[in-house]
Amino acid sequence: FADSLFMNTLKDDFGFEFYFDNYTIHIYKKIGQEDQFVFVDGYNASKIAWTEDYSNIRTKIKGLGKQDDDGKYKATAEYVSPASKLWGIKEAPTIQDERFTDNDSLLNYLKSQLQDYPIIQYTMERAEFEHGAKLSEINSVKVGNSGLIKDRLGVDIDTRIVGMTYYPQDPKQNDTLTFGNKIFDYMKNMAMQKKAHDTNQNIGKSVQKLNDDMSSIVNNGVWYLWS
Repeated sequence: FADSLFMNTLKDDFGFEFYFDNYTIHIYKKIGQEDQFVFVDGYNASKIAWTEDYSNIRTKIKGLGKQDDDGKYKATAEYVSPASKLWGIKEAPTIQDERFTDNDSLLNYLKSQLQDYPIIQYTMERAEFEHGAKLSEINSVKVGNSGLIKDRLGVDIDTRIVGMTYYPQDPKQNDTLTFGNKIFDYMKNMAMQKKAHDTNQNIGKSVQKLNDDMSSIVNNGVWYLWS
């Protein structure tokens, strides 16, 4: 019961993050720091793989607060995410929570419980960012740190390191780094699709532009990270 309470209730209600160190649980408001790395596909990163999970996207949710003896609720709220323009109306299960007695507090809670974006993860081999790799002197690779991955279409992806996998007993297995999306951005998604379309229209010009963009992000990124 204790681990279920910790993982499924306390973590979400209080908004903290944690990691295990043997039998010790380290709890933080947030693990890691912002703007700690830049990885440019084809420059200081390659073999970037990704997975996308759209199955749990929900764009509408209703909530009920504390219930009186007469059966009426002291608080009710309903929230429809702006992402419904992209994904359509996908309704989440109604939440009933006795803690809430006013509508505004319940509404804010509903917003925090709605996953209105896909879960996207990127993986990269650890050898890509160590042993004197390009930009290794400025990239801080630690779980929880946030930064940018720039893909081959020139799109900046705001990511966070969510895990590292090591294979100390198997030298044939490459250690990997896993990034997760921080949040899905509707406008960024539209920009990414438009850029992909433009690239396919004239691949020759796009490749040259990509090379220029990569040089720019590398040259400017150092000053951005340390300013």
